[in-house]
Amino acid sequence: MADPGETAPAALVRELREETGVDLHGHTPTVISRGYVDDPRNSDHAWICTTAALYRLPHTVLATGADDALAAAWWPFTTLAALTSAVEKAGMQLYAAHLPLFTAALDHLDQA
Repeated sequence: MADPGETAPAALVRELREETGVDLHGHTPTVISRGYVDDPRNSDHAWICTTAALYRLPHTVLATGADDALAAAWWPFTTLAALTSAVEKAGMQLYAAHLPLFTAALDHLDQA
């Protein structure tokens, strides 16, 4: 979540650093989606909006789960089916609201 007065890209960089130790400061993202997401916390008076960004890094970086992302890990992302399968084989599942965001990322990568 963005802090008051914080931009979405700044919140993304801060949250990722806090939760995985990965610091993307100085890297330029491609914003692939902005808008409302289907979230169980949505109500008639409040709802979740998200900005999803794609970072293409020149090398692999180490991610170490922390804070509320203790299970942070890197997963193969060649197709949505491969990602879903790998996550499910590890006994987890993808958050349904993220599936359209992953699809947008793949669409962007296919056009690149």
